[in-house]
Amino acid sequence: MTESRGYGVYRMLKGRIDVGHGGEGGRVFFYALYGKGKVKICHAKEVSNDGDEPPKGGIKAGWKDFSSFVDGGCPDPSLSSGIGALFQDSGVDDVKEDNLAKLRYIEKMFGTWAAQIRGEECAAFVKVEGMTTNEADELLSRFPEEEEDDERGDDAPEAAASLGDIPIQRKLPKLIFTCFTRLDPVNGVAASEVCRGDLVTITIPEDSPLFGTMKSQNDSFDGSLSVPLSSVEESDSDRLLLEFELGDGVMAVAMTQKSLRIKAVRIEEEKPLFAVGSPAFIALVGGCCAALLGLIAYILS
Repeated sequence: MTESRGYGVYRMLKGRIDVGHGGEGGRVFFYALYGKGKVKICHAKEVSNDGDEPPKGGIKAGWKDFSSFVDGGCPDPSLSSGIGALFQDSGVDDVKEDNLAKLRYIEKMFGTWAAQIRGEECAAFVKVEGMTTNEADELLSRFPEEEEDDERGDDAPEAAASLGDIPIQRKLPKLIFTCFTRLDPVNGVAASEVCRGDLVTITIPEDSPLFGTMKSQNDSFDGSLSVPLSSVEESDSDRLLLEFELGDGVMAVAMTQKSLRIKAVRIEEEKPLFAVGSPAFIALVGGCCAALLGLIAYILS
C-alpha cells in the first residue's frame, strides 16, 4: 500500500500551560507532531516569567517559529515524555482544527494533570495546525533518534500515569470520541440544569469510528444513544463540556450552549427500560468498545 502523503496527514498540537493564576508561577510550552494515530515527537519546556519570550502570537504562531522556540534552550525530557504520553492516550485521530469539543477536553486534561503535579491552579490552551508530509519530514529529520524509536507508543499508558513520583489521581480514558447532544426545544431540559447521572440522548456522527463499530454490531443503530452523564463543566461563559463514559477506557464528549434545551431524563425521574444500565445495553456498548480497541491495536501494531 502506498504511504499517504500530502497536507492533512500530519498535524501539530501547540500548547501552553499556565502555572498558578494567570501563569504567575511560570508557563510550560509544548508541541506534539502527530499523524496516523501516533504521536511522533513531543517536546516541552518550562519558562519563568522573566525567561525567554515566545514568538509573536504564542501558540498561534506558525509551526516553525513555535517549535524552534520550544527546542531552543533546554527542553525538559520528563515534561516532554509525560505530555506526549498523555496526549497519545487521549486518542489523536480526531484531534483536528474544527473539533472544538475534543480540543476543550484536551485543555482540561492537561490543566488537571499539571494541577495535580504542582498542587496549584493550572490552565492549558492548545492550538492545532495542519502540516504537509514534507514539513513533517523536515521536523522529524532534526531528531532522527526519536523518529526511529517506534516503541515509545507502547509505553504511553505507563508514562502517562505519573511524572516522577506523583501519580495521576484520575483514570484517563484510552479513547475519546466527539458526540452531539440531541436538541428538544419543547420537552427538553436546559443544558445548564443537567447533572451527573442524568440520562442524556447523544448522537454519534456517522464519520466517527465508533459509529461504524456500533453499526457493525447492530445494523439498526442510527447513531443515537441514551447514556448517563459522567461530568459537566463550564467550557467558557456560555458553553458546557459534557462527558459520557461509554465503557472501560472509552469516553464521548460534547459541547453545548447553556441556554439550549436537550433531550434528557433527570436522575430523579423514571428512566427508560432500555437505559444504559440494562444488561443488553452494557453488553452492546462493551462489545463494540472492545472490538474498536482491538481494531485500533491491530492497525497500530
